Amino acid sequence: MTTPTLVLVGENDVRVPPPQSVELYRALKTNGVETHLYIAPREPHGWRELRHELFKVNVEIDWFERHVRGIEYEWESAPESEDEEEAAETGEGEK
Repeated sequence: MTTPTLVLVGENDVRVPPPQSVELYRALKTNGVETHLYIAPREPHGWRELRHELFKVNVEIDWFERHVRGIEYEWESAPESEDEEEAAETGEGEK
């Protein structure tokens, strides 16, 4: 396998235990394949924490933009406070 590979796993994933992801990551690295491994703390198979979900979306889009389209991606950032988060969800605070 030579395709650049992104590995995302939750720390508490029982379907795909993190050691399997680490094994894949190490094998790819050993064989010279560009790869990154991200382990989300506290997460099961389907990530649930909003900040982890946002990170996952950002890292996936960034990976595809760089490896498929060859361009930079500007990451979306999470709101700093709950008030900002509520404003973002309701559309308030937009100019």
